[in-house]
Amino acid sequence: MISRVRNRFVKVGDKALIGSFLPDSILEVYDSRKKEVGIITGLSNRARISFGVVENQVLISSSLGQSSTIEVYDAEMNSIHTISNLQHSSREFASIGKKTLLINGNGSSILEIYDSISREVTTIPNLPSRSRHGSLVINGQVLFGFSMDFKFDVYDTVTGEVTFLETMSRAFGDHSVLMGGTQAVFLQHHSDNNANDFFEIYDSISKTVTKIPASNATRLRNRALVLSTNLYMLTSNPHGRLEIYNGLTKELTYVTIPWPVARTAITGLNNIFLLARSGNDTVLDLYDMNTGQWSMITGLMNTSYTFSPVINGQVLIVTTVGGINSSIIFVYDFNTGELTRISGLPQRIRSEYKIVNNQLIITTANDSDTILEIYDSITKSVKVIQNMLPRNRSNLILFEDHILLSGHTDSRTSFTDSLDIYMMPALNIYYKSKESEALILRLSK
Repeated sequence: MISRVRNRFVKVGDKALIGSFLPDSILEVYDSRKKEVGIITGLSNRARISFGVVENQVLISSSLGQSSTIEVYDAEMNSIHTISNLQHSSREFASIGKKTLLINGNGSSILEIYDSISREVTTIPNLPSRSRHGSLVINGQVLFGFSMDFKFDVYDTVTGEVTFLETMSRAFGDHSVLMGGTQAVFLQHHSDNNANDFFEIYDSISKTVTKIPASNATRLRNRALVLSTNLYMLTSNPHGRLEIYNGLTKELTYVTIPWPVARTAITGLNNIFLLARSGNDTVLDLYDMNTGQWSMITGLMNTSYTFSPVINGQVLIVTTVGGINSSIIFVYDFNTGELTRISGLPQRIRSEYKIVNNQLIITTANDSDTILEIYDSITKSVKVIQNMLPRNRSNLILFEDHILLSGHTDSRTSFTDSLDIYMMPALNIYYKSKESEALILRLSK
């Protein structure tokens, strides 16, 4: 493989495209069946960092040079064609069904839509001229254009119309969560201190935004959890409150926490919730909604904790970024109520997770990371692969029998000439590490 900066990866079918922040005239295509990387040459010299997948095609934009063209990669034909004469602007993509919205970010008054069947772009004109960033797909609609002007747009795939709505919460696409399939919750951006004692619900049926009134509590995005049609929120002021919003009844209630201390994270399963305290502490708070009882999980190290995604009824309890004692992971089993301590691991920050069958692949967004950890929820153990080439492996792409350990970083200087692949156990052995049974295939030049 040639040496280049590889920091944008996207999966399409059984392939993955590899883009770069640095302008060049090639596109790399990883074929998961052959486990080979091919190169499409002769392209225009540009950065390729913004991808939109629709059907078996990938829309590619620079997002840096404000180009009026996009490239479309066809995975079946392994070819690229160019669409020109588009609005000259930076661009994000939001795909729904067989269409992709080309969201223009710089004072745009139109919406461009790519149709994967006709392979043509149509335009919806006469929108309010404004900067548009971020998107959220819900119930056949695309919510897009979240920005600091308290407004957003709704594109309806059935009617083909765009509705212009206002919001009170400075809602951002990445600060919104889906609830129950037809509703979206707009949570406050962490820097909004003017009116962050409320939140809003978007109803995709009526296309309306409802403000949930103030309740003398301050809520933050990273302290919220959606389970089915309920939203659970920790408040930072006051500390001793767990708020519950029922998406079916539209009712907001709260439970008083016996210990009024600040908390940083929440996770839960089957009406049982774990709450992590801020600052250094040796306990977690547990709330059983079925019985209404509060209790403490003891035996942890004196540090701050956060949670992994839940896998097979289990959650990993890890130190927060910058925390200490990161050679230890705790595992809480919601089904048995047991707390397991796993020690002797490499000293590192754990921040990125990917669930693969019964395993949790653990990485970190660090350009110099040399370690891969795999948590097995059946044995409640962690396999460790060490002494890997230093690179960012936070973007994991899952194929049928292996994972492409690709990178995802804003670095413009991280040149590499290889990629790593994690093979599922019991398949052909390409490389067996001394530290574990995990199998690694390295593609290199």
